[in-house]
Amino acid sequence: MKKLVNGSLVDMSESEAIGFNASRAKNRSDYINHVREKADSLRGGGTTINGLFVSTSAKAMALLTGAKVHPKASRKIVTSGGRAVVSEAEYNAVVQGVHNFIQSIVDHEFDLLELIDKTADADLAGLDLDSGWPA
Repeated sequence: MKKLVNGSLVDMSESEAIGFNASRAKNRSDYINHVREKADSLRGGGTTINGLFVSTSAKAMALLTGAKVHPKASRKIVTSGGRAVVSEAEYNAVVQGVHNFIQSIVDHEFDLLELIDKTADADLAGLDLDSGWPA
């Protein structure tokens, strides 16, 4: 099964294709892999900031951050969701919003991996690994 990431079709992991099914998990690493795959998928999937859909791929993050180093009174932004001319303050808000989105994914991934580490093997099936992710 395929999914669309940054305009390209890529293979979905089995857990993404069918949703995580604890009854199919064979060991602790299946739970860990599910959390990492979910985080990776969200990190590269993009987000909407101030009404603009913004890519959150590593390349997009580098471009956004690099452009922030050289301030301008206004910037032109082109995204898959549209285009806009924004002030320096608006541009900085977009960059900060993207960084906050990525950090919230990392924070949730960290918390879930820590929870998996602290949970006894017999109790792993009771964990909800799909809730609480940023949208």
